[in-house]
Amino acid sequence: MPQSTWTDQFLDRARNDGDALADATVSAIFARGQVQAVNDAFGLLLRNDQLPLEQLPPELRQFLQQTSPLPDWAVPDLIRHAEQFFISFGLLCLASLAAAGLPECYALGDEARVLGITRRLTTQAPRRIIETAQLAVRVMDQGGLGPDGKGIRAAQKVRLLHATMRKLIRADPPPEAATRPPRDHFEALAFFAWPAQFGVPISQEHLAYTLLTFSYVVPRSLERFGAPVTARDWTAYLHCWNVVGHFLGLRRDLMAETKEDAEFLFARIKARHQADTPDGRALTGAVLSWMAGMLPFPGLNWVPPLVVWMLLDPPTAAVLGVPSPGWCPRLFLAIYCALPFTVAPNLVLGRWMVTYLTALPRGWQRGLFDLPDSLQKPWRVTLKAPLQ
Repeated sequence: MPQSTWTDQFLDRARNDGDALADATVSAIFARGQVQAVNDAFGLLLRNDQLPLEQLPPELRQFLQQTSPLPDWAVPDLIRHAEQFFISFGLLCLASLAAAGLPECYALGDEARVLGITRRLTTQAPRRIIETAQLAVRVMDQGGLGPDGKGIRAAQKVRLLHATMRKLIRADPPPEAATRPPRDHFEALAFFAWPAQFGVPISQEHLAYTLLTFSYVVPRSLERFGAPVTARDWTAYLHCWNVVGHFLGLRRDLMAETKEDAEFLFARIKARHQADTPDGRALTGAVLSWMAGMLPFPGLNWVPPLVVWMLLDPPTAAVLGVPSPGWCPRLFLAIYCALPFTVAPNLVLGRWMVTYLTALPRGWQRGLFDLPDSLQKPWRVTLKAPLQ
């Protein structure tokens, strides 16, 4: 899409547009009116990475089959190039998602409000990091977007979960919402009263922005780390994630094909919605705490704020409450940036993070973070024993 198309009027319409097909599928499940049937269907959705088709309601089976084919505009050569790029830089890609991609989402006021609905449930911060990283690994693994890959199913599942969240958030809160706190993720969503002036929760505009935190913010972060990202890399990585966006239910006219268009659309949406909010600061603080907890030495707890500060633009870091580093961390950063990328310790944070992830329980009765064999060897990641 030409940049001139992404006007405020265009984005206002996208802000009030959800995902008709996924929303209708989820509504059909809820229309059964049988609490146990609904709980069973969405319990399967949450607990299983590869959705067991034979155990799903017919509406979900039809949705998955209907939305499985690659779009006709997908370019296999660009997808393969993006997969090779991820093999080379995937450790930094995952670190960038945690240190920059998620905070960029928290900088948007109403998006932070959606994500902040469940932030008081203590396991949500690490779970969000784990699930974000797991989605990236699923879709970017070699063949992840192929017929037998896990990426398409992973994206379809996220699309259905988004529709479920929209359904719960937009419904009137039940009477018990005024008398007790929510017991789980879904109740937290159902208990919340969504302001009408915020448009549709998880709208097309916000889905476009969130996709850009994967497709644009990540290679931008790699460049800030000093990685050599070529024009071909940018084109392929954006294209591959646009294919993922298709499976997430994003409209084609909200996808950026070039680095320049991605930068424009990302900045345009951020200018419309960036805000300093308690939810945004709390969510960012949870990410910083989680990153500090994975480091091997307590004396390194100054590293996560420095990395996040480096990867974000100053106004974004300010609204999220990321502390500005003192002279000593700035000196360390200057030395780091002066080193050639091949000898700089650019992979340390990513390797620590992925090794730590592979030992964490993911919650929702699911197993550990899954790192496929095709990535363990090139990344030289040694899987740890599960943490108790």
